Amino acid sequence: MNLVKRFGQALHKNRPHLVGNGCLTPLIARTEFETRRSNLLRLMKPNSLAIFGGNRIQYASPSVFYPFRQDPNFQYLTGFLEPESCLLLHKDVNDKGEAILLVPEKNEFAEKWEGERTGIEGAKQEFGFENVISNEKLRETVQNLISKVSKVYADIDPKTTMRQTSFYSHELPKMVFSKLDLQCASTLCMQLRIIKSESELDCLRIAGEISSEVYNMAMTQEFKSETQLQSYLSFMFRNNGLEDDSYYPVVAGGDHALTIHYVRNDDLLKNEDLVLVDAAGRYGGYCADISRTWPVGGKLSEAQKDIYEVVLDTNKQCITKCTVKSGMSLYDLHSFSEQVMKQNLANIGLDMTMNELRTIYPHMIGHQLGLDVHDIDISDASSSEFVSNQVITVEPGLYFPHDSRFPKRFRGIGIRIEDDIVVGEDMPENLTEACWKEVADVQR
Repeated sequence: MNLVKRFGQALHKNRPHLVGNGCLTPLIARTEFETRRSNLLRLMKPNSLAIFGGNRIQYASPSVFYPFRQDPNFQYLTGFLEPESCLLLHKDVNDKGEAILLVPEKNEFAEKWEGERTGIEGAKQEFGFENVISNEKLRETVQNLISKVSKVYADIDPKTTMRQTSFYSHELPKMVFSKLDLQCASTLCMQLRIIKSESELDCLRIAGEISSEVYNMAMTQEFKSETQLQSYLSFMFRNNGLEDDSYYPVVAGGDHALTIHYVRNDDLLKNEDLVLVDAAGRYGGYCADISRTWPVGGKLSEAQKDIYEVVLDTNKQCITKCTVKSGMSLYDLHSFSEQVMKQNLANIGLDMTMNELRTIYPHMIGHQLGLDVHDIDISDASSSEFVSNQVITVEPGLYFPHDSRFPKRFRGIGIRIEDDIVVGEDMPENLTEACWKEVADVQR
């Protein structure tokens, strides 16, 4: 193979069927990554350093490794998808910024066993960095820069430990950061990640469209077990153009749906039961996140239909509120969902207090979505009013325990309906609109 094509990830030069010309990941141009770094440097205080570590390879046992997945912040800023890497952003007292990428060097022996590496020269050539150095120089480089700055942005908890998946957490002793003005790097980056570019939205559209098509195909099949259904979904996501599952799926038949994150997926499916599925694929690193519930035998019982329609109406009403014009935040949307759910339940004869409702509707209406399935981990993102091109999930659910407080006919029913929504000024965009959820469709 020509050496110029020996890279450690898919790029246009070695995988033109996956990555477009001028892009570093599917649909995301190299220039967009450069702009993201410039935007983050503008958020930094003068005379500061920000450290973003890529992930390390994780092992189940000494000889068994998990599939590698890059740290979302590091991927967002670099497009570099190889392990054991790090990004340093330095802003001097005159507001001049520089970016330093540290990557594993080319190593013929290691690459024979572990796969190709892009290396220092390849990273300079392809990723838009003037300054690329060996990851073996991380400690000395950071110590040198820290001696020049007054503030550091890094994901470190000085009272406990650093993030164990991050490359730099294993290379830099905590004492390096002692007695510094230290702030969280992730919080800084997530301020940018809240609003999606058009290229990011296109990745999310593809992930949502293909995942929706696979769901529809699954609903027309017969499966004898949760395992069969999970295997079908995961295979079809990949077979239809997605790169991986967004997350480990939930395939919960019958009252397994009462466990919100049921992931054993090893029981039989019974004709009289519902199956609740929470699964989706990702494209270019961007995640879809879909939940649907349908009758294994093809027909809802009267009790199942009553609860299904309560959840479905709540889902639909909440989606209409995902606009800037609504003036809502994600927290406001959740409060709205509780009011709608409570009224819908009263309409079928289930009057209950808000505390009783929260027993059977115990989770938030949704979360941010993007490079991570729970994309933004800062409270401001949920308490601030919606902004255009923010992407969230809308996922009301009801889960009736085997408890005498609830009518017998509803006990053991668990239903969740989840869609992926782009917030618009006046009208939302439903990225998973093609995924069946009407009663007539799920009973096909």
